[in-house]
Amino acid sequence: MPNTWIFYSKSIIRILLISVLVGSCNKDDASSEEAADRPYTRYMLTGYGSYVEIPHRPALNPEAGITLEGWVRLDNAAAGNVLITKKPEYKQGGYVVGVREQDGEPVLYSYMGYEEGEQRAGHVPIQQWVHWAVTSDGRTRKHYINGKRVGEFAESGSVLIPSAEPLFLAKNVPAHTGMTELRLWNIARTQNAIKADMLKNITKPAAGLVAVWQLHHNANDLIGGYHGVPHNNPTFKIWSD
Repeated sequence: MPNTWIFYSKSIIRILLISVLVGSCNKDDASSEEAADRPYTRYMLTGYGSYVEIPHRPALNPEAGITLEGWVRLDNAAAGNVLITKKPEYKQGGYVVGVREQDGEPVLYSYMGYEEGEQRAGHVPIQQWVHWAVTSDGRTRKHYINGKRVGEFAESGSVLIPSAEPLFLAKNVPAHTGMTELRLWNIARTQNAIKADMLKNITKPAAGLVAVWQLHHNANDLIGGYHGVPHNNPTFKIWSD
């Protein structure tokens, strides 16, 4: 009887140890899979003067509301980063989102197409992936960093003045800046909606969604067919490379 008890005890211990090891492996696998699904694991790395040009289409000028969002990894704090723009040169109209210096810090910047339509709010850390978003319903503009609202401003114009310019991604950013999962919506999304989707790769149509440029393998749009043309050889990379 004692020997039988010892045998069963050892068997139970072995089973428990195997269960713990398997559970640990599965947890690691799950973490790896979760990380692989995050938008910024595949991205476009900019070079010197590299950018993406998307030909003008009317749908790229939302009329009732707008949300612009994406992921960026700044290599340095150089001023004047233009992440996305559809603004005519030296004229009003269109929209711009970028990062500009304020009090010596890189800050999220937005412009919504009318005179005095520039706003800045939200520190953008360098050398780490950051999710940014800008929304406007024509009355209020909001800035978000990593799903947190960091600025709110009263608008003094319409949602935007339409622009016939092409839409540019990474038009003016330093080399070695990473960008991915840029999205354009024709609605002003809520904070909860932004937070719910920011860690996802969106690959299917959704209400209000105009375009998604994942920048995983190329500059194509997954939703509306508003494909971009890369200029000056930006590199499409995997984060583990």
